[in-house]
Amino acid sequence: MNTKFIKANYWLNYELEENKKYPHTSSEKFYQKLKGEDQTYEENNLQIKIRNIDKVHLGFMKTLEKLYINYYGLYNIIIVPSIKNKTYAYYSQICHDEYEKAVKVCTNPNSTNFCKELEDYREKYKDLCIMIQ
Repeated sequence: MNTKFIKANYWLNYELEENKKYPHTSSEKFYQKLKGEDQTYEENNLQIKIRNIDKVHLGFMKTLEKLYINYYGLYNIIIVPSIKNKTYAYYSQICHDEYEKAVKVCTNPNSTNFCKELEDYREKYKDLCIMIQ
């Protein structure tokens, strides 16, 4: 599946979960409503790409997003020293704490896609830490 559709599907699931105004609207129901509103809409354009993401996997995706937001905060401080919104310690602590919480579900580093992504993140973070020294 194309990366832009994966991101769009995540965004839609995230927004539907966070929007308390429509608590029981799934991404698939949303897509059906979208098609119903516009009969000329290309019916098969997103049909195979819009799927519900269960709460556990959506939580994993939110965790990865939080990890990378802080990773890039730290990265930006290293690459562009004039950017000092937060300190190295601030971003490093969040990266460490969030990783430690997340990795607890991974008994085997490559057992699930989430665990594989965490392992990739860990390697990138280690490389970034080397740049700091």
